[in-house]
Amino acid sequence: MEPELISLDPLFLTNAKLFIKDIRSLAAIENVFGELYRLYDHIIKLVEICGVIVGVEQTYSHITYTVDDNSDTIACYLWRNEVLDNQTPLKLGDIVRVFGRIEEGPEDRRIITSEIFGLDNPNEELCHSVQTMVLDSEYRKPYKLPECIENNKQMLIDELRSKTKDIQCDTDEDLFTKAVFQFLKDNSTHAAFMISLPRKDAKLNDLAKKVISKKQANEPSKRQIIYLFEKALTNLCKRKLAVRSVDKPGMFELVDELAVEKCILRTIADILERTSSRVNGVRLEYIMVRVKKEFRDLEADYIEEVMNNLSAKGLIYPIGDKEYR
Repeated sequence: MEPELISLDPLFLTNAKLFIKDIRSLAAIENVFGELYRLYDHIIKLVEICGVIVGVEQTYSHITYTVDDNSDTIACYLWRNEVLDNQTPLKLGDIVRVFGRIEEGPEDRRIITSEIFGLDNPNEELCHSVQTMVLDSEYRKPYKLPECIENNKQMLIDELRSKTKDIQCDTDEDLFTKAVFQFLKDNSTHAAFMISLPRKDAKLNDLAKKVISKKQANEPSKRQIIYLFEKALTNLCKRKLAVRSVDKPGMFELVDELAVEKCILRTIADILERTSSRVNGVRLEYIMVRVKKEFRDLEADYIEEVMNNLSAKGLIYPIGDKEYR
């Protein structure tokens, strides 16, 4: 059996009853199917927990319940449009059962809740804890494929291979681009930098030579090395990780999502402060203009994505037609 292929197949996801401390200790798996985690020999994405609500935070778009199951606390993130009209509001002290998927939040792992409901019997939390202990012994056992899959294992592996041929893995040039980006994050200190900055690093130059040497027998030329550095910076710009500086021609700046968020918040705050009660909100088009003035190469889709993230955090909210406060 080839576990690399199996671990990437969403058919093998497990819905696990877990203690919160286990959620925090799960090993993340990087793959093309999103956030997956490994528990012993099993692949985990969906979880079920049971505990007491010890915190409630509400915003325009979502509700965050902090749940304590006697081992730790975790944020359970629930979109408001997921709340049923006839659902009884949950409050501090309620015992709840939560179903959802694990996600890496801005500070720690959290649960994106698909279902949460209150429990009348306080013993259910204890029963859930006992269930996790029993299931833990099951998850420790080596994973065994169902018989119907085991009998057709080779055929399934061949089919998976054929379907994963088009999935792009990191090439040597991709890894070089990541190395350049890490160097810039460590050395540019969020200031504008010249295209020649990463070329001054000896380790990056050695890495560039290795990347080029894999494609040719002769020694890499200086022009080839310079071109590889230029290509890496071009790729960073395409991925919205770097942009040309507005104030300093010929120089570049790293794009920090936090910096873009601050620019959006500053724009909205400035307008509302200057106009007092004369306007309800700030138009999306104006926000775009102000952000692009600082980050010239950012596309509108990326700016809207950052604004959606701000809305999800409850820092801004839409009013009317494409206006924000």
